[in-house]
Amino acid sequence: MLFITGRQWSFSGGITVENTTEICKTDAEILLCFMALKDSGFAFKYAKRENGIFQQYVNCNGKVYGPYDYVASFSNCHGITEWVGQKGDIAFKYTNDGKDCKTEKIKEITQEEIDLLLSGIVGDASEIPEENYNEVTHVLRLNRKHQDFFITDNKKYGPYYSITCSEYQNENSFQFIYWKRNNSKNWYYNYNGKEIGPFKGNPHPAVYYDEQNRAVVDNISDCNFILINGEKVKCFREAYYACRLYEKNEHQIIVGKASNEELHFKRDGIMLPFVIKDITVLDNGDVVYSKIQEDTETWFYNDKQISVPVKGYNSTIYDSIITYKRDDQEQSDDVIPYFMLKGKEYNGMAIQTYKGGGFVHLAEGAIQFFPWCVPNILDIIFIESSEKYDRYCNGMFQGLYYRNQLAGRD
Repeated sequence: MLFITGRQWSFSGGITVENTTEICKTDAEILLCFMALKDSGFAFKYAKRENGIFQQYVNCNGKVYGPYDYVASFSNCHGITEWVGQKGDIAFKYTNDGKDCKTEKIKEITQEEIDLLLSGIVGDASEIPEENYNEVTHVLRLNRKHQDFFITDNKKYGPYYSITCSEYQNENSFQFIYWKRNNSKNWYYNYNGKEIGPFKGNPHPAVYYDEQNRAVVDNISDCNFILINGEKVKCFREAYYACRLYEKNEHQIIVGKASNEELHFKRDGIMLPFVIKDITVLDNGDVVYSKIQEDTETWFYNDKQISVPVKGYNSTIYDSIITYKRDDQEQSDDVIPYFMLKGKEYNGMAIQTYKGGGFVHLAEGAIQFFPWCVPNILDIIFIESSEKYDRYCNGMFQGLYYRNQLAGRD
């Protein structure tokens, strides 16, 4: 079973016998995914070649399940895992850490079955309250009539089919986005009682008041502008969209997305001539980003490199380790996780356990573990934890910058 101390820590040395724990012997050739379970349990998905074809397996607490053509829905709920192993047109649905299994023939689901499933999820209409009011968003919802109203102390705006997001400061300072009709291609924005629009497309915006107390709407899909105090502000000469605005320590950073989903940004009006995958804006106005060059990603702090280039995508830095993913159809139909430490590549990933964080990897016929500081990304839904996570990331990036180190090498 998996045994991990409760201490989260990082170290400058490489992986050694002294700080690595063997979790489980395995015949895996490729580690695909690992999960720590309750009571020091574990489960991992892996692949190995049989008769020239890679097959997938699951090892749950030392018991092997498979082979399968593909393992889907490999998930962990409250420390108990479940998964679906597909073999031909048969699905083996395992629950309760593999103790229970049901087999089903895979078939295409019809629209009628989808409608019945959704009706079951929604439940009996008589059980839905006739109306509900949210004191934070100031939205009154009449559920059975499919009508939304925005409520201030002296006025009611609506009815609308849907109000998707809103911010309220006082009677004279508020903003919200709404749809007038179901299945409409147009949405509208209300700024302090003034209707602005219509706008085309399906928005997933961020509506907020910035540090200067300006009403801001950004991250608008299909649009190369943001709204500031109800006015359109164009972001790029190029046809980028879903633009995001950051203003920190008298620096302005604007990020936009191209039609191929690639990200671009400019800082203080200067456009950077390359593509990025991810970006973090620090409180001091500095930027940390992963730069895409062909099939590699490299991290920079402003214009200074702080990681080795890695062949892969979706890279993340954990102090002196950089993680990433890579597709290799010759080895697996699944995404393969890797990390780089001290210039060496490992097939593995960062994990959170019930007693601390660390890294697992496949080596010498076994799944190995060593402890490391791995913040729990799920904690950032709480404001206090989010601020703590941001401080950790900012300190980590600045540490690499000022010590002239490269994650993945030093």
